[in-house]
Formats: sequence, C-alpha cells, structure tokens
Amino acid sequence: MVDKLKSLSGESVEYESRILTRFLKHSSISKTLKNHVIHTLDITHTEFYEQFMLHHISYQDKLAHFVKHDFIQKWQAK
Repeated sequence: MVDKLKSLSGESVEYESRILTRFLKHSSISKTLKNHVIHTLDITHTEFYEQFMLHHISYQDKLAHFVKHDFIQKWQAK
C-alpha cells in the first residue's frame, strides 16, 4: 500500500523514503544528529521528506531548516 501512495513530487513514498535515507547518510550533518533525526523523532521518513518538500530550496537548506527549527527544539526538550 505504501508504494501506491504518491507524494508532492509524484514519486512513491517508499522510493522517496529511500532517497531521504541516502541523502541523510551522505550529508554533512553529523552521524549522531542524523541517527537522532531518523530514529527518535516521532515522525516517519515520509513526513520528514514532505517537510523538505514544503519549501522550494535545496536539500541541504531544507535539512538545515528542519534541524534548526524542529529537531533542536525537540532534542533540547528531552
């Protein structure tokens, strides 16, 4: 069912989740931050990806924006 869903870009959610995971693994964000984003925030890969898609900017800028405005706040709250 997941692969039948379409996101804003028209690709399958499953495909986009794999792209997001690969992007996070190869980005300049530290491994600790990436693992925390992927595994401990209460969001799915798809929701994380769609957060990027809300803005028409580069992936690095999207990731930095998400980390700065959402992740840091959640991490500090723990």
